[in-house]
Amino acid sequence: MGDGLHFDTAAGPLGQRDRHVTRLRRGHHLSGDLGGERLREHRTVTEAPQVQLQTLALDAPLIGRVLDDDVADVGLLGDRAHRLQFVGGEPDGGDVGRGREDLDVVDGVAHGVAEDGELHPVRVRAARVTPYAVAMGDSLTPTQIEQYGRDGFLVLPDFTTVDACRELRAAAAAIVDRFEPDEQRSVFTTDEQERVSDAAFLRSGSQVHCFFEEEAFDEHGALRQAKALSINKIGHAMHDLDPVFESFSYTPALAGVATDLGLTDALALQSMYIFKQPHIGGEVGCHQDATFLHTEPVTVTGFWFALEDATLQNGCLWAAPGGHRTSLRKVFQRAGATDDDGTVFDLLDDAPLPSPNELVPLEVQAGTLVVLHGLLPHWSDVNRSATSRHAYSLHCISGDAEYPAWNWLQRPASMPLRSLQRMAVAA
Repeated sequence: MGDGLHFDTAAGPLGQRDRHVTRLRRGHHLSGDLGGERLREHRTVTEAPQVQLQTLALDAPLIGRVLDDDVADVGLLGDRAHRLQFVGGEPDGGDVGRGREDLDVVDGVAHGVAEDGELHPVRVRAARVTPYAVAMGDSLTPTQIEQYGRDGFLVLPDFTTVDACRELRAAAAAIVDRFEPDEQRSVFTTDEQERVSDAAFLRSGSQVHCFFEEEAFDEHGALRQAKALSINKIGHAMHDLDPVFESFSYTPALAGVATDLGLTDALALQSMYIFKQPHIGGEVGCHQDATFLHTEPVTVTGFWFALEDATLQNGCLWAAPGGHRTSLRKVFQRAGATDDDGTVFDLLDDAPLPSPNELVPLEVQAGTLVVLHGLLPHWSDVNRSATSRHAYSLHCISGDAEYPAWNWLQRPASMPLRSLQRMAVAA
């Protein structure tokens, strides 16, 4: 059945000697009742009623429950867990139950059978998953998943530790300290109507580059304050080029959240360290992330970590609850084949995005993770306070989505995107 997990229904039982297995490696086979056994000691492989497996061949590290290879009724839950997740049902194809803990979940089976949120009984003979497809999950509760589907964002307090936040801030400070701006100083313009893209910006998809605040320079071109207090953000490949950012980004916890929210083999596309500097931290106009990181279908998801407390005074995020259930207004495209050709906006829908007075503030403490749907309109105000608002943002896309070549962010073939799940398992 190809790479991944497969069942050989023609093979006979291998005997009792294979029953007491706690870790499976490539080429191992086992059979019989696996009830109560564990994969990497995370959770049971099968639960009552007992399931008879003929031959189980594992081609890649896997953590999770597996389905019976015998013909059985299962249900494909469409919008609840996106289009690539099967859930095991009753023998007659009935209700799969209310609690997530009662479900056997296997990703990567029967693409696109249901996308309408309804439960569809189907019959399958074998379950096939891509490597790592079910390696992570069960990080969120059903209520949290429902909240994300309703609001288009999800706030997870205490997702990371104070020490981890401190380490990432120190790593960012070290990058800024090493940064020596050239004669063409890249300024990150947060007003979409005035956004311009120099070659340094377009190359930064595979680099680590610092961008200045708009108000960092005086009329003579000199910095108004220290360099460390003049940088708007660092982008856009720290998650793959800096060891501290890499360790922060590729974690089982984040991979689990991405899986639970429906990202199939989530790929880490872009990272940004946002300073929101005291007094000059620029406004970020209301926008949709899918404008700047477009896939077909839309899958981009923002994972925004508060490294310092985010308040009304220092420019916290604001969002439109339920605003993701709308159209994509425009896309940000490369204007030509080279980095020197710049970028343009392609208008798709001229309906205005919400104004700030239609949004709600997301005041959060350091260590909080805010997850943002790619179509969700969100905004942050200028920071005129004396307190910075450092944040780290990682944008991910589904591995099975199409990523057009006209997206501004492109990486060379020698630097492919990496999977959250695969990196977390390998760590």
